[in-house]
Amino acid sequence: MFAKVVERFELDEHKLSLIAAVACYGLWGVLPIYWKGLDAVPAMEIVYHRILWSFLLMFAILGLGGRLGEALRALASRRVFLILVCSSLCLGGNWFLYIWAVNNGHVLDSSLAYYINPLLNVFFGVLVFKDRPNRLQILSFAIAMLGVFCQVFTLGRFPWLAVLLALSFAVYGVLRKLITLDSSIGMFWESAFLSVFAVTQLVLLFQSGNFHFGQGVYWQDAMLMGASVITTFPLIWFAYSAQHLSLMTLGLAQYLTPTGAFLLGIFVFKETFTLWHFVSFALIWVAIIIYSLDARRAWRLAHSLREAGSAARPNQKTGPNQKIGPDQKTGPGMWTGPDSVPGVNPARGAAE
Repeated sequence: MFAKVVERFELDEHKLSLIAAVACYGLWGVLPIYWKGLDAVPAMEIVYHRILWSFLLMFAILGLGGRLGEALRALASRRVFLILVCSSLCLGGNWFLYIWAVNNGHVLDSSLAYYINPLLNVFFGVLVFKDRPNRLQILSFAIAMLGVFCQVFTLGRFPWLAVLLALSFAVYGVLRKLITLDSSIGMFWESAFLSVFAVTQLVLLFQSGNFHFGQGVYWQDAMLMGASVITTFPLIWFAYSAQHLSLMTLGLAQYLTPTGAFLLGIFVFKETFTLWHFVSFALIWVAIIIYSLDARRAWRLAHSLREAGSAARPNQKTGPNQKIGPDQKTGPGMWTGPDSVPGVNPARGAAE
């Protein structure tokens, strides 16, 4: 799916991954508007419909694209199968916790989770993938942490629910980064595994007479089915960006979600906005500005080195008589062009 976009619009994977991450987190930031239109339907029934219709949508997408065979072959690897099972459990658990929080008056906890999650991404990035932050990155995340502490301070207690919400999605991101599987195929199998439980619950709701789908409220039915679109595509974008971006970059982009929710809460839903909310909001945006400036500097450096390497390649010779240019070295410290510049991971195309 994304390979065709890269080829058609001549985008490199890093740039497309950034676009996917911004689109994903930006849409999640405004999702409360959509769920507000389904407030007559119990939250858990909405979750079951999200799972079922997402599976059917992914089945149709892969079927029309002739990729169901590819999806089946992906499960030939036991490692991929086990990771997808675990990632689907993390995803389902995250949805359940989120809906439970909203239904039981813990909206602030669910909002705080989106601020904690990027910090957990940084932690897992260093712990699992050996990401190496520079000083400006460390400074930006330290400031963001101060913003999160402001949120914790306003609650007056340790937010266990928020931590569990953030942890479930952070682990989901790590698991998806461990496998080089097309994001749409991964989402297909995750929704398939979860659908077994979702269909069972929907049947029980139907038998008990508490089923809200197909009761003559056509716009409501359309929104329940449409939940598959606003669920599936952002997760595909997220999975794609998680494969090609460092977790630090993902950690920064994720602040778009709680920021969008804050703006909706203030200007659309007219929720209470305290001084500490303002301080937290300001600190996080300062962190975003610092990190963005550093990321732009790193991108310009990598881009200039790529151009220099491309200009030098026509003059290079191959084979036993290959010449070594003045900037090249042999041995353990060999410099081989822009893809080897310190701090830039060629596998991801992003500054570490």
